[in-house]
Amino acid sequence: PEFAGAKISSVFVSPNTPTTVYFGLDNADLVKVDNANTPFPSATIIKDDTQSKYLSSIDIELGDEDHIIIAYSNYGVTSIYETTDGGTNWNDSEGNLDDFPVRSISFAPGNATQAVIGTEFGIWTTDELNGRRTSWGQSIDGLANTRIDMIQYRRSDNTMIAATYGRGLFSTNYFS
Repeated sequence: PEFAGAKISSVFVSPNTPTTVYFGLDNADLVKVDNANTPFPSATIIKDDTQSKYLSSIDIELGDEDHIIIAYSNYGVTSIYETTDGGTNWNDSEGNLDDFPVRSISFAPGNATQAVIGTEFGIWTTDELNGRRTSWGQSIDGLANTRIDMIQYRRSDNTMIAATYGRGLFSTNYFS
């Protein structure tokens, strides 16, 4: 019943508990599956939404399973939500962003009060996740103002990589 015929739109394996997997759905729900490596996993909806939205990206703070940030990639909806209590309460963290899809989201490496997003119009960052008062700024140093489909952090060498639509990959060690 947790998936209720919805399609999976994003998957994220917890960096803290590798047997916990989060599934974003195309109906806006976020499902947490514990004991995913067993024949009898348990699934719980930890965010449901009445609006029709496409949950595009999920990130969990390293060391804090209860700190989750998610993104939606639709026009006309709130695109970013954050919880610090495992999904009981969610804060709108879209702040000053214009109305455009957020395709990928990540806590800033080493500082989970900051975040990086890949959008229809490039990379944006914030120095402080602060609910509706979050201030986002575009970060285009060396990167074209282009659609970013995915951002990924590689811990082994402190590199963040951005995959664009039609413009290749870009990388930075800014967070090292």
